[in-house]
Formats: sequence, C-alpha cells, structure tokens
Amino acid sequence: MQLVLWMGLDIVLLIAMLIVVPFERIKELFVYGLVGGILLAIGIFLVFSSVLKYWTTVGSIQFYGIGLLPIIGWFFPTVIFGNYFPKNDSAISKVAYVLLFAVGSVVMQIGFVALGMWRNYNWNYLYTFLLAIAAHTFLALYIMRTEHYLSE
Repeated sequence: MQLVLWMGLDIVLLIAMLIVVPFERIKELFVYGLVGGILLAIGIFLVFSSVLKYWTTVGSIQFYGIGLLPIIGWFFPTVIFGNYFPKNDSAISKVAYVLLFAVGSVVMQIGFVALGMWRNYNWNYLYTFLLAIAAHTFLALYIMRTEHYLSE
C-alpha cells in the first residue's frame, strides 16, 4: 500500500510542479533540482537513514537503505522552491520563505508517519524542522549564486 502512496505522491508533486512552474523555467532549473533536490536528498538519506538509522521509509523501492521514491520526489518541490524564491525581496522575506518550506517538510513527515510511510527512530519533528531549515538555507544560497537567479 505504501508503495502506491509514494508513487502517487511523486505523481502529484510532478503535476504540481508542471502546473505552477513554466516549462522553460523547469528546464532552466533542472540542474538545480538535480543537485539541490536529488543529490542533497541522497546525502541526507545516506547519513541520517542508512548510517545513523534515525529514520526509514516504508514501502518504497530501497537502494542501499534509501527509499528511491522519496528521493525522486524531492526534485519537484526543489524546482518550485527555486522558481518562487523571493530574489529581490528583503532578507526577512527570504528567511520567511525558508521557514515556510521547513514547516511544510514537518507537515509532510507527520503525514508520512500517520500513513505508515515513514518510521522515526531517535528522531523527532523538531529535528526534522532544524534539518529542513539547514537544507532549505542551502537551497536558498545555491539559487542566489546561480545564473538562473541572477539572470531574472
């Protein structure tokens, strides 16, 4: 059942990205989505899931202890994050944007746990929030230093 949920989530995230981000912008942000989404997710999952055993995903296709469908699913919101990042706004707007996505990460994880798609071991939602702040700060710094951000 969880496999179907992970697949459905990835499809919903893909559709959401296609609806809210123009196709030309998706092409521009493709590498950003790969590096900031998939590669960052692989690193986080390798450390926190495979090595430290703080959590595991349930029902997803596994590779070296990492759920592949959650990893793929990080690409789509990363492109959305990059597309709507408040490039010309104040620092407060940028911080609020990072915090919004960090809160969204916690809400998503709460849902994953409730649906049996995710199990936490020696991990809690505060840690998820702090890790999400760090990850989204990295994404914000990355998008601010790319030509995609500067060219708009």
